Amino acid sequence: MRFSVAIPQLDSEGFDDAGLRSYLTRAEELGFEGGWVLEQIIGEAPLLAPLELLAYCAACTRRLRLGVAVLVSSLHDPLQLAAAATTVDRLSHGRLDIGVAPGGGFRRFAAFGVEKDTYISYFTEGLQLMKAAWSDEPRVTFHGRFRDVDDLPIQPKPVQRPHPPIWFGGTAPKALARAVRHGDSFLGAGSSSTEAFAEAVKVVKRELAEQNKDPARFTIGKRVYLMIDDDAARARERVLAGLHRIYGNMPGIEAVAVSGTPHDVARGLREVIYAGAQMLLLNPVGPDVGDNREQMERLAAEVIPRLA
Repeated sequence: MRFSVAIPQLDSEGFDDAGLRSYLTRAEELGFEGGWVLEQIIGEAPLLAPLELLAYCAACTRRLRLGVAVLVSSLHDPLQLAAAATTVDRLSHGRLDIGVAPGGGFRRFAAFGVEKDTYISYFTEGLQLMKAAWSDEPRVTFHGRFRDVDDLPIQPKPVQRPHPPIWFGGTAPKALARAVRHGDSFLGAGSSSTEAFAEAVKVVKRELAEQNKDPARFTIGKRVYLMIDDDAARARERVLAGLHRIYGNMPGIEAVAVSGTPHDVARGLREVIYAGAQMLLLNPVGPDVGDNREQMERLAAEVIPRLA
């Protein structure tokens, strides 16, 4: 099993740069493989922008892989997004993982000048253009439905070749087929339950077989929102407060988290592993860096050893 941890991203009372640097240093010391952020451009939670935050994290770390899951890339210009990702990959000397998704039909596409009727096609074409921008070709030509690129010089290129690993989100069968077709890995959303994740894994594995992809070269992971407390009832209260800070009153969000004593949390994570996760993105949902630092320490000392 591979274990990553969420990077604190809330900025409600001022950016705690010293706390974040200490958190990242400790995450490396504890042996976590990666640190991940998420994207929420529009929402009640005061979340720092993901790639900009990862650029800061690149300067604070030496080994930790830096991931974002997921960028709703249908809301971005693909050439600008490719350039931003390249910058983080180069600043980190090749430690970026980039998650992408088109976003569901509930997104406020009009705020970004994107047509709701064509956002899936816009997303797919945009990803193809991003891969072209990351390619070894110094000049890029691309003629698509939404973009017309003719012999444009695009430099520099990412350190990782042919590009940073691309993780996909999604739950619908068509989205999961798209993940296998265009991506390198699949990450179940933190906002989905373990049961929903298990069903998605079945579809991903079927698609890997049907598309003749090597499952050994396609990682399956899951973000898990959690909270540890020696009082299980208090843990439940704390994790629900954290979820509502991020998602507001999103229907069904209260059913997705794992909480309780270290034993309870280990049991919940074990269920995610049995459902097919090869990488767990452990996401404490405390209100500040200090609270999440304490959760990370407890995960390393009291939970992860139970999963060996």
